[in-house]
Amino acid sequence: MKPTTFKFICKYDKKDKQGECPIYLRIYNYYTLKHVNTKLKIPPRHWNKKKSKIRESHPDHIRLNQYLDDFLASAKQEHKFFEDTASKRLKKETLVSFINQQARVYLNKNQFGSAQKFQTLRNKLIRFAGDNIPLHKIDKKFILDFESYMRQIGNKQNTIADNLKDLRTALNKAVEEGLIPVTPFRESR
Repeated sequence: MKPTTFKFICKYDKKDKQGECPIYLRIYNYYTLKHVNTKLKIPPRHWNKKKSKIRESHPDHIRLNQYLDDFLASAKQEHKFFEDTASKRLKKETLVSFINQQARVYLNKNQFGSAQKFQTLRNKLIRFAGDNIPLHKIDKKFILDFESYMRQIGNKQNTIADNLKDLRTALNKAVEEGLIPVTPFRESR
């Protein structure tokens, strides 16, 4: 797993009427890219792209660079908290419990058809591999074996495709929640 990277960038394409560009913190985590607005704006000529800092030519460069350093420290601390929380949750989270959670979300939204599809998927997964499958153990081989299992029990191609689509949806949600770094579907085809 690659470490998370943090870098300040000047968004030259978002220049305002005064000719100032906003400074964003770019966070790259696994396969996720996020830009966080620092609420700072400077004229683009004062931005040092190589060092990701405000140039000494800016009259207030010391205070603004200190602000960026503090912003970065805060972002790293917050990121570590979420990463640790997700890591603890990941150790407890099983695929079946996560799919149950997704089914409940659909039920709460009165999306009964979607909830039923997730409950059906859950039942097939339990029959296939039991209900104690750690979420982080789902890989390309698991998906291909599950697809093969559905063929063996007589599911037709459209049913298999629908079930795999629902599994992909659940795993994409797990990626969004930071429970797994990337969905195994990226590598399964």
